[in-house]
Amino acid sequence: MKQRGITLIEMMIVVLVLGVVAATTAPLVANAYHRQAVRTAADEFRSSHALARSVAMKYGRRAALHIGSTRFWVEADTGATSGVTDTISHVRELEKNVQMSSNRPMLCFNAKGLPSVRPPCSAPDATVVFSLGDHTNTVKISPAGRVER
Repeated sequence: MKQRGITLIEMMIVVLVLGVVAATTAPLVANAYHRQAVRTAADEFRSSHALARSVAMKYGRRAALHIGSTRFWVEADTGATSGVTDTISHVRELEKNVQMSSNRPMLCFNAKGLPSVRPPCSAPDATVVFSLGDHTNTVKISPAGRVER
């Protein structure tokens, strides 16, 4: 009678082949993850920048895009009387290990959606760099307050 099944040697060869495949594809997967995480962070920043401009025009008051070291968010004066500040949408936290650096801590827009440099706002010409591993994505804001592609 012939026995069915696999031998220990056959099992070890399969495990070895799977290990080699995993070892060669893991760096590719990590590289793709890093690239996508940086791209997503930059896209979310661009979206928040557009949100800040549109919220300023919607409420007819100043809106600010705050830029921290690990997060960014939009605040606007939304009250009937000046001075009531709300966070618009949600605070966007960067994915783990994604680094963000900016030459400006806050970008503001006036009621017409134009850049405002009234204190505590920064000049509108900002450069924000997102990085993870070997991947970087730079978002440049022009002196006119527009995202440059």
